[in-house]
Amino acid sequence: MDAQLLLGLLMLAPALSVILLHASGVFTFLSLSLGSVLATYVAGDANTVLNSANNGGGLTTMQWVQLGLLVAPCLWLSL
Repeated sequence: MDAQLLLGLLMLAPALSVILLHASGVFTFLSLSLGSVLATYVAGDANTVLNSANNGGGLTTMQWVQLGLLVAPCLWLSL
């Protein structure tokens, strides 16, 4: 899958979860706030774990880890 397409889908995931799955806006906001805290404080450790298993570029891995941690609570809440 193209990286730009995946990035676009991850950016639209919170809005689509509210619209399509009828999630509460308040809980979506709180889950995005939790994702922001996770992306700020946990992403460094998660990036270290992923880079120890993969020899790829570190900067792009860090950005994908931060984006995944930002969106994951919102998607989990919607399900």
